[in-house]
Amino acid sequence: MNFKFLKITFFSLLFILLISCGEEQTDAPSGQGTTPTLWDKIKANASPNLLLISEFNTPSRLSSIGTLAWEDGLYVSDDGLHIFAFYAPMDLLKFVSYSDSYGACPPVSSYIRGSVLNGMDLDTEAPIDNLGGCTQGVMHSDITYASRPSINESFSSWSRHSVSNPTVGNPALFYYEGGFSASKRSTGNYDIVFSRSTFDNNKNDLYWVQDVTSLIPTSPTINKINDLNTANQEDNPHLERVVSSDDSKLILLYDNHGDSSATDYIMYYSTSSDGGLNWDAAQALEANINNSTGSKDENIQGHLFKDASNEWWLYFSSNRDGAIEIWRSQHNDSPNIFTNFNNWAAPEKVIATGSVTGNYGTISGLGEPTLTANGDLYFAVVYCKNTEDQTSTDSCDIDPWVTRRK
Repeated sequence: MNFKFLKITFFSLLFILLISCGEEQTDAPSGQGTTPTLWDKIKANASPNLLLISEFNTPSRLSSIGTLAWEDGLYVSDDGLHIFAFYAPMDLLKFVSYSDSYGACPPVSSYIRGSVLNGMDLDTEAPIDNLGGCTQGVMHSDITYASRPSINESFSSWSRHSVSNPTVGNPALFYYEGGFSASKRSTGNYDIVFSRSTFDNNKNDLYWVQDVTSLIPTSPTINKINDLNTANQEDNPHLERVVSSDDSKLILLYDNHGDSSATDYIMYYSTSSDGGLNWDAAQALEANINNSTGSKDENIQGHLFKDASNEWWLYFSSNRDGAIEIWRSQHNDSPNIFTNFNNWAAPEKVIATGSVTGNYGTISGLGEPTLTANGDLYFAVVYCKNTEDQTSTDSCDIDPWVTRRK
């Protein structure tokens, strides 16, 4: 297996790592009556730097689902009752770095950290995957979800989502899935979009499930979004209905990571006027969003949000100030966003990296913004141990956080 493409399809905060009263849940040590671990201390003392303090409350970690697994690619449902993530039970930064230097099929078992969920595309022994020949284990990511009965309660533990490909077949089909998003129809049903790598020349493509009654459907029918998939890497899709009176008008926003030699990671969009039967030619977002500095620019992981005044906003992740952080831009023509989408104001920073008090570690970046209908902002924080505390299999972690709208 060639792991080179993981640097493209996995959370782009990895690039920055290589160079570098809000929520109802509270941090706690990993076990009752036990001495807090270093990870407990790092997470309990991490403080992302919220800049828009007039709009949002102090950020807090979602401790019930912020585990030692890699929880990435976040999406929260409009009502805040379900959250979805790309999930891998390990320090993915270390695993990907090691995989590149190791070769075809690196041993997996020594990297396992966090819960291995039931049915995951993971085997620590000797499977034959869809490339064949791996004898020391295979690890692929899955989309997971967690739910809760109200926004004032903690999320349940992670479970594997039904769009994640099962480890069945001969040879077994181990795929990477991530970037879950959904859009609700006027009927109450959902369209679900996500990205998947099927090892077709190591590329990531966009897929979707249409007109299902639940965000967690049973045995969903999955199809490629053929009009938009190219030889490059398409990832982190976000599907939105922007005309409340017309279900057929869709906007699909997504990342284009180019190929393995791409300089910049940028956002594209496409519109459909017939419910997704046909998609217009994809276009890159304008230069004040996809900025170009001449170095490796990342403007990715976009999420569209309509506020109480019916103004549209684009929340996204960007490294335009160095580390990957969360930014937003207001649309200049919200009533006509469907026909005049590529018209955005100058971006402003929402949350900066911040720090870890006590010198236990560092915050290396944050991203994956996703919002509920009332504007609560969920996002991912990457923190790392100090260099002297890192090991060959354990250096960084990523957790979901939230800042509630005031």
